Amino acid sequence: MTPQEVIDAARVLINDDNALMPERFSDADMLGFVNQAVKRACVMRPDLFIVSTNITPTVDQVEQELSATVTRIMEVHRVVGGGAIGEVDKETMDRSAPDWTTEDSGTPVNWMRHPRNPRRYFLYPAPATGTQLSVEYIEVPDDYSLSDTIDLPDSYKTAIVDCTVYLAEVVDNESVESQRAKDFLNSFMQAFGADFSQRDVVDKEDGKPEQRRGQ
Repeated sequence: MTPQEVIDAARVLINDDNALMPERFSDADMLGFVNQAVKRACVMRPDLFIVSTNITPTVDQVEQELSATVTRIMEVHRVVGGGAIGEVDKETMDRSAPDWTTEDSGTPVNWMRHPRNPRRYFLYPAPATGTQLSVEYIEVPDDYSLSDTIDLPDSYKTAIVDCTVYLAEVVDNESVESQRAKDFLNSFMQAFGADFSQRDVVDKEDGKPEQRRGQ
């Protein structure tokens, strides 16, 4: 799936593909709508935008911060070339070892989530020079060009087309008044929501959703 393919499909739905008529939206306009659609998808389904990579944390600092393109730290797995790093609760750590932030730097053995900032996390002990970590985080995708491959399964193409149509038609008063734009937005949201709701079934060996207590 490329932005150009999404745009071509969206133009049919907004009746903007007539070769005899001037286009209402340029390719640049439509590409902007596609990129907005992908970013909306990231907000709705951040699990589809998880990046697994190695990073170099700031040396001698217990509190770490990921780049502005990252929305949330998901997991700190291990020290690259070393052992696993276990997740602990910061409040528990503060109570049980109140001096942990002042200990000498070394190889981290624990990490903690920041209670109020999802891009920040803590390492214990603070990382020494040369430390690399294997991590997972959610990253907002960069803007795509027309020929780039959108880093989503092709099964989501229709949903991205729907959101692109919605964004194009919200600038058209007639479409807004007819609820057409809203219908496409609802279709986009339902597609991503339906996929998420099926996980409880397809991810279990018996194919049955987990029954809630009392049912």
